[in-house]
Amino acid sequence: MLHACYFLDQSNNLLSSTVMIDITNFDVIPTALFSYEEIDANTLTITSYNGSAANITVPMEIDGLETKTLSENAFLNKESVVSVNIPNTVEDIGDNCFSGCANLSKVIIPQSVAEIADNAFDGCDNLTIYCYEGSYAQSYAEENEIPYVLLDLLPVGKTVINEEAGIIFTHQTFKTQVDEIV
Repeated sequence: MLHACYFLDQSNNLLSSTVMIDITNFDVIPTALFSYEEIDANTLTITSYNGSAANITVPMEIDGLETKTLSENAFLNKESVVSVNIPNTVEDIGDNCFSGCANLSKVIIPQSVAEIADNAFDGCDNLTIYCYEGSYAQSYAEENEIPYVLLDLLPVGKTVINEEAGIIFTHQTFKTQVDEIV
């Protein structure tokens, strides 16, 4: 959800604006709904999501193992999925990971992600990627012509992060010139 408030002078010059982006409406999904394989003694790859929630927070860990990758086909054809919050432990997003998720409109990709398969989001025609400036996710979005929002341009005000639940709430204030407010 995006809220904006604009403050103008008498000549309609924008004095300041406040933008609040609330991306906290993710469900905390029981880890039992995720299948996984161990990579090593400390890490895992999620191989599938077996639920039907619309707003998913991928767990940072399951059974004491840290989530490092979202493997190929992990969310394949999950049409119920609308938004996904990926934790900052994840480094790779595999082939067809979200392919066929026709209703997926928002995915938050942390700076830790260093590789995203070319076809990871095939069939996600309404997708916007939320990522950080200079991140691999930003490059991926640009190369694949996927709309994106840079999260690190937002936190001039207050940022609240609940890492355990994978929740981010950011409040932003900035100044600019606006010709017309519609």
